[in-house]
Amino acid sequence: AYSGITPLLTIARTTPNANITDVTLSGSIANLAGNTDILTSIFAEGVSLTVGASSPLRGGTIQSPAPLAAPVFSANGANISAVQAIAVDTALLEATAPFVQLLNNATLSTAQSAFSFNGSQISSQGSSFLGINGSTMTVATGDLFRLNNSLLKTTAGDLLSLSNNAKLNINNGFLANLSGASVLDVFGALVNFGTAAGNQITIQNSLAPTTTISVGGFNFPVRLINSAQVSQVVIQGTPIKNLGANQITFPNNSSLFSLDRPNTRIRIRGN
Repeated sequence: AYSGITPLLTIARTTPNANITDVTLSGSIANLAGNTDILTSIFAEGVSLTVGASSPLRGGTIQSPAPLAAPVFSANGANISAVQAIAVDTALLEATAPFVQLLNNATLSTAQSAFSFNGSQISSQGSSFLGINGSTMTVATGDLFRLNNSLLKTTAGDLLSLSNNAKLNINNGFLANLSGASVLDVFGALVNFGTAAGNQITIQNSLAPTTTISVGGFNFPVRLINSAQVSQVVIQGTPIKNLGANQITFPNNSSLFSLDRPNTRIRIRGN
């Protein structure tokens, strides 16, 4: 039985080679579905959600289940191409480590939204949800995070960690796109950069923001549609850590977030 103390999947290359794709997947790296008969009602940021309560992937033992203590997926120096990274449908997924970790010049490219959550609750209880260390992640079409009737929450850390000349490219989507009754609640920063320069995030969708929220010396462009209001986005504290000479850019007047309808919420606490 899987104990959750080592990554569910690790792909490593001793000598990184950007010209070779090591693994190509015609689906998601991890496609997790819960029991649609086991649901729970939760209340987050003023929104009532009905989400999956069964866990298709857990750590610990059958007698004493626990959150995952290792990434679902780790790439070390390898080049991976997939349709999505992690898709979760009507389930509970918890981890005390980053869900995905890219190390040592690894690359991960997804054709669609990288992290797609439908009717689910995702709890990131470690330092970050996604860690990119000296590596590159690219989302060709779609969003980094796509939430539909879901809760994504970091309980102790940041959402993203980029260090050592890491790159994140979202070529035709948003960093977070919320619809239905959905909540993104981040305890720490939206992004925590390594203290060195050279880390870059590029978000391109050519969809102009409805409003721009300025906090901590950074402007957050937000798209609001179908009666969503600016009050549904709360950004506090230090939402971008160690920005310095690192970069977050929005070519063609693009937006960082998209909120669809009044029951979507984003809160970046900036702790």
